[in-house]
Amino acid sequence: MSSPTLYLDGGYVAKNPAWHVEESAWKARQVLCMLRHNGVAPKTVCDVGCGAGEVLKQLRENLDTECDFWGYDISPQAIALAKTRASDRIHFELADFGRETDKFFDLILVLDVIEHLPDYFSFLQKIKARGSIRYFTSPWTFRCKLYCARTGSSNEERCMRTFTTSAKRRRCGR
Repeated sequence: MSSPTLYLDGGYVAKNPAWHVEESAWKARQVLCMLRHNGVAPKTVCDVGCGAGEVLKQLRENLDTECDFWGYDISPQAIALAKTRASDRIHFELADFGRETDKFFDLILVLDVIEHLPDYFSFLQKIKARGSIRYFTSPWTFRCKLYCARTGSSNEERCMRTFTTSAKRRRCGR
């Protein structure tokens, strides 16, 4: 978990000037795959902790032309980057989504955000009624999918166990 001030005072953007834009196309493809697999065609999409906004830009290029996109982030630096991707269908707000109460979305994306929150249970309670579908990921989720793709495995549960065990061993020096 990171200190919230890291995202407010410019510390995060100093260490990550592109705000992980290079990962956005891959993340968007994973979201699109989930949507297609489940037959979901949202008309409104919200990305909580949207960073530079590139995931929403990638989704806009691949979803219905009637779909509207909203990105929220608490970082002024992230929103400044995101606003370069704004359009008539993509909107960005410098705000804490957990404290916003007046908007409802067909799909809420929470991509690699949970691990940064000091109290993610409260956050989850706050956003529960804000969207029809909520899609959460953590770095482990995407890394496991990447591991499965690289090893050619179709059993994601087994991959997740193998990947997590392998990562734990590396972290522990075994």
